[in-house]
Amino acid sequence: MHNFPQGKIHSMIKTNEVVLKVNNECLHFAEPKQIIVANTLEDVLPALRETERLVNVNEWYAAGFLSYEAASAFDPALRTKVVVPTEDSTVQDVEFPFLWFGLYPGPRVITLPEPEHQKENLDWQPTTDRDTYKSSIDQIREHIAEGRTYQVNFKLKNNTSPVTQLILDLKNNMVN
Repeated sequence: MHNFPQGKIHSMIKTNEVVLKVNNECLHFAEPKQIIVANTLEDVLPALRETERLVNVNEWYAAGFLSYEAASAFDPALRTKVVVPTEDSTVQDVEFPFLWFGLYPGPRVITLPEPEHQKENLDWQPTTDRDTYKSSIDQIREHIAEGRTYQVNFKLKNNTSPVTQLILDLKNNMVN
């Protein structure tokens, strides 16, 4: 097990390093043998297949992500707002790939540094009562069952005490 230097995390993005937590262990993937990126929907499935092929052939590990916005590559009915069709292909309107995987020879087990400051203990409370929440979920399930939608992103707003919120707002304003 290796200790992980405090300042190292920010530089990992530039060097294509990945840390994953698996079964209470942190796995550090560094020095990828290859990077596979899909910037268009049309490239997602071929990139995924190539990732799988290279992992199997070379006994490498793949660490990365498949973005939510890549859903249309698997089923055209699943549209996301970030996708913008162009003459040549479908790209996202942000500079973020649909798929990114680094292919690594294997990870090192590491210990992440302890936080410098203790976490705030916030007493979050939902702003929606249980009956309204249950009614909303039942309505969403009904829409899905009747085929009016494939998926719904349901958000539940939470608040903390006004004093705690004021402290957080003050801290955020001092940092920004």
